[in-house]
Amino acid sequence: MSNSQNNFNSLTAFFDDLCDRVKYKHWFFGSMHKDRHISSKHTAVYLEVLPLAVPQNTFSEPMNRYFRRINRLEDEQFD
Repeated sequence: MSNSQNNFNSLTAFFDDLCDRVKYKHWFFGSMHKDRHISSKHTAVYLEVLPLAVPQNTFSEPMNRYFRRINRLEDEQFD
């Protein structure tokens, strides 16, 4: 088995283990180099750009104000 195959197998095993240990709503990954909906909780992403939501309490209040302002500007641009 080549070194790249060993690395791929090790990485795959790591993510399989991680997948079993963590809670997540949806898992996006790019290792397949395809844009494909795999299951209700797994999506392969390669060329497609997907918008992702960030929880409100992730950032400090000044950063939240900044993001709200950016979102308003984007909304106005597309109206």
